[in-house]
Amino acid sequence: KYLTNIQTATFNLFVERFNKALAGDDVDAFCATIQDLFTVLPHTVVVDVEKYYHGLFFMIAKLVGATVAVEEATNVGFIDAVIHTKQSVWVIEFKKGKTPEAALKQISDKKYFQKFKIEGTKPIVLVVMCFNKTKKVVAIAWKAVGIKGSKRAKRAVSKKKRVIRRAVSKAAR
Repeated sequence: KYLTNIQTATFNLFVERFNKALAGDDVDAFCATIQDLFTVLPHTVVVDVEKYYHGLFFMIAKLVGATVAVEEATNVGFIDAVIHTKQSVWVIEFKKGKTPEAALKQISDKKYFQKFKIEGTKPIVLVVMCFNKTKKVVAIAWKAVGIKGSKRAKRAVSKKKRVIRRAVSKAAR
């Protein structure tokens, strides 16, 4: 009936949300679900180091059946995580206590995406997830951008931003 302090039915809803986000190639929904998951985790089990968030992300992605790799080697370093959806490749960088822009700069400067641009035909989406723990609460900021030269990825990210703006606008009414 319960998994730690999370009811099994609630846990199953999280799994459904993660699967729906992956099937829809929806980075924002995936990241928002991670943020929501942190609201039900007891603060006593959260370890405020980057590798903790990195490991938790990997376990979530594996448990919901995502095609995920961590510490993916490139010619200039390691990509924190890569998820291959049916529609695109998500190149993911995790940071603790930094802004999404700083993490995005690292992916861009080191061109972590280059190997996927050369190896495949799927659009590439750069995803940065920044974790900040203050007063026992974990806040996640994220940003997703399509790679230049990949119009499909750029359109997908732009469409998602429009959908989110509409949802926020409706909620504010």
